[in-house]
Amino acid sequence: MTTETRLPETSTDRRSGGGPTAVQQLPEIATPKPVVREVPRDQGDVALVCSIVPFEQTIRRLLTANGGPRMHRWPATGDTPNADRMGAAFIGPDLDVEAMAARAEQINRQYPGVYLVLVSEPRAGLYERALRAGVRDVLSPAASDDVILDVLERGFEHAQRWRASLPVIAATTSGEPTKRVISILAPKGGVGKTFTATNVSMALNSFETGKVAIVDLDLQFGDVAGALHLSPEHTVADAARAMGSSDGANFSAVVKVFLTPHESGLYVLCGPEDPAEADDVSFEQSVQITRALTNSFDFVVVDSCAGLDPHALSVIDIATDLVFVCSVDVSSVRSLRRELDALDRLGMTHQKRHLIINRFDAPGGARPEDVEVAVGMRASLLLPVDRNVLAAANQGVPITVADPKSPIAKSFLSFAEVLIGREPTNLAIKKPPFWKRR
Repeated sequence: MTTETRLPETSTDRRSGGGPTAVQQLPEIATPKPVVREVPRDQGDVALVCSIVPFEQTIRRLLTANGGPRMHRWPATGDTPNADRMGAAFIGPDLDVEAMAARAEQINRQYPGVYLVLVSEPRAGLYERALRAGVRDVLSPAASDDVILDVLERGFEHAQRWRASLPVIAATTSGEPTKRVISILAPKGGVGKTFTATNVSMALNSFETGKVAIVDLDLQFGDVAGALHLSPEHTVADAARAMGSSDGANFSAVVKVFLTPHESGLYVLCGPEDPAEADDVSFEQSVQITRALTNSFDFVVVDSCAGLDPHALSVIDIATDLVFVCSVDVSSVRSLRRELDALDRLGMTHQKRHLIINRFDAPGGARPEDVEVAVGMRASLLLPVDRNVLAAANQGVPITVADPKSPIAKSFLSFAEVLIGREPTNLAIKKPPFWKRR
């Protein structure tokens, strides 16, 4: 028995000489529609310092295609950009490196927080000079639309974050403190994170005695206990283990058993004495412990480990305030910039952000205004080098207690008043804007 193979039906194509051709109905292929990216609206305006017509036309086309942000020529003639709306500024490419850097510095003084972009092909010394001028991006004049749109989106996010970081002292009009979870963060160790956490806690406690608790969630090598000269009987690891034998409703009362009282009236949940005990605390328990403390205290300060481990991220998610600590060395500033970018990508942008620059006047360090531009935040607090700080720390006494009349102590007290929602009555929490400093 043979198997018959049936060929497709054929017809004669007389135009091609009568040869057989297969008659097959091909499916219609839909032509994909091009995806048009929209420029973010109502997020800021764009300034252009450029006389190269093709690039200017490209920027105008991208901005006006979807009714996006306005574009201004700078220096402006009769159409001055609003400082509260400036998002990004493109400089070049018809200027030399020094001229572009000078324009960048000039714009940065007039519009602090603007996202500065140099439009230029690579040149000798370009990137080093751009960094010193506070430039955030370097863009080729022949960049594609998608690359330019990426820069615009980064610029608007940067400007929004800058404006959100401005202190709003009058935000709380009633004068009554609200429940606050204040997470103290630093991308790397050695910049004064625990020093900041303990002094912020003591400063808050000086105004709201008995209503402030600090939690040491640097679970392996935290030293809040040492910084406050405490010998705790219980630690956060004990509190975590107790959660297994207590239901959620009663844990708020149970967790208070594991607190160590400081003679000032501050309450402390100390970190484990043995680094191995860090494994006894899950990041879910870190959140539950912090939340439980807010039922008994108006202010809960959390000293997290350096970087962004699961414990730090979990507490950041429920925090009301994030206090970032950095020093003026390039490595610290660069690391903080990456930490802020990571939090932005994770969508953790609802918290109030504060920046503290420690040892801002250290020899050889970056200027505070350069740090502000690099990280995209105004500093809430500038802490100078002070040898008394080290002497007090070695004795386990916060500087706010050891020398309450010192400039650093008064600065911490003023910062605490801002966190509470009061008008600061102590030393100004920050020097005048850098363009007014001489």
